[in-house]
Amino acid sequence: MAEDHYTGRQIPLEDAVLEAQVVVIAQVLKSGNVEMGGPGEAYYDAARIRVMEALAGDVTPEMTIAYSCQTIPESTFEAKPVEGDTYLFFLNLENGGTWRAKKIEVASQSNQTMIRKKLEGLARVGRIRR
Repeated sequence: MAEDHYTGRQIPLEDAVLEAQVVVIAQVLKSGNVEMGGPGEAYYDAARIRVMEALAGDVTPEMTIAYSCQTIPESTFEAKPVEGDTYLFFLNLENGGTWRAKKIEVASQSNQTMIRKKLEGLARVGRIRR
């Protein structure tokens, strides 16, 4: 079975950590309303997440977010997060006040450990504030 990839699959992890205003571990409550995005892309807005832990940034316990998923070509396909599942979200506040996920990763223990180590290392050298 092939591994699912999510929003921002082509963004390197370190870039996502550096560019995100907020990094959270959160459960998807609602996957959002789908609209046509850019070419080969689906755009979801009004998605709801329940924050289980904020790894970087200040957040509320529940957040409304938006994200895009690449749908074609098949080689870059990004799956929609599954309601009830837990993910790592790398978020930025866009003009208009919408939190936009630039990258979404499965919140496996190995991914959480990797993200925590990257955040700690970047904080240690002053590249981000936690």
